[in-house]
Amino acid sequence: MKFYLNPSNQPGNVYKLGGTNEKDNMTKIAKLVGEALQRSGQEVKIGTGMESGVAESNAWPADVHVPLHSNASAVGVARGARVFYGSAAGAAKIVWEHLDAIIGGMHVSPSRETQLYEINRTNAQCIYVEAAFHDNPTDCDLLINHRSEIAEAIAQGLCKAYGLKYVEPAPAQEKPPEWAEEAVDWAHENGIMKDGHYNEPVTRAEAVTMIYRLFKLLKG
Repeated sequence: MKFYLNPSNQPGNVYKLGGTNEKDNMTKIAKLVGEALQRSGQEVKIGTGMESGVAESNAWPADVHVPLHSNASAVGVARGARVFYGSAAGAAKIVWEHLDAIIGGMHVSPSRETQLYEINRTNAQCIYVEAAFHDNPTDCDLLINHRSEIAEAIAQGLCKAYGLKYVEPAPAQEKPPEWAEEAVDWAHENGIMKDGHYNEPVTRAEAVTMIYRLFKLLKG
């Protein structure tokens, strides 16, 4: 399927924490959602503005149009994900369920919205995501420090909603402790250590093997 992701173009919406804004943060989340969908075999385009994004989405043409925003309330106490739709009620609910499991908060179910420009003007089904409230410190922390989890939840929800296979991300590569990085790099470069299990116990066989490789290296 063809997914058009259109992140907010509103840099004036400054976040409560983290020195960022809605445009910059949602652009980062859109990129992560796009990577997850492409990993799962789907086509993706990412927009840079509301009106231009709608035009590009319609011209492509996209199957699903996904605006990505963060939210704000008049008093700064609201929490949680919001998802709006025009006709895709079932798909919106599935995406919201995945996102709500990450964000939590007030658990407000998706609702039909007829006034939003992108819902009214896109030819594709539109699932309009307000991921969390950027004027609430708890939600703001999630938006900034848990981007990957939020993006994967959105992508997983979209895949499930449209009957597509979601491909899990590859496990993060284990890194050695910072104090050991130089020694580990040297051991790899010289063939003494060949795996990446830096934080696991060493068996006697593994220890002897590394000593033997070091002996051969020193002997020349």
